[in-house]
Amino acid sequence: MARILIVDDDTMVRQLLRIVLRQQGHEIIEAQNGREGLQQYQAQPADVVITDIQMPEMDGLEMIQEIQRDVPEAIIIAISGGPRASLDAAEALGVRETFMKPFSLIVLRNTVHTLLTTSYPSSQRTTWSEDRAWQMSQEHSQIRSHVSSDLGSL
Repeated sequence: MARILIVDDDTMVRQLLRIVLRQQGHEIIEAQNGREGLQQYQAQPADVVITDIQMPEMDGLEMIQEIQRDVPEAIIIAISGGPRASLDAAEALGVRETFMKPFSLIVLRNTVHTLLTTSYPSSQRTTWSEDRAWQMSQEHSQIRSHVSSDLGSL
């Protein structure tokens, strides 16, 4: 299970991302602006940061700069409903991926998975991948058990 920090001033966007990413077994931390996101990250670093660009108090670009100053290899995904230039600026700062709003939640979910599996050595990703594998094996065992009992009653 990976820890993912979602930073967006839009509550609905945070909720949607939380639902989709929790379904994948990830731990979700949320912040409603860049300043709060930076404090969350400094208190409890995340494996992936997904941040909006245009927010009050501290925008996403400022937060990205602060995080990358301390952790240059941080995995950051920038999202924005504003001008494409803001995502271009995020790319220039070194974020791994960018998405214009509205975007496909499935594509974003798959991008998070790809970034996690390609950015961390297998020894560092065992925690979240083993947790997910264990969860899937338990689900398969339950299904097999139900199927076996259903077939036995025939």
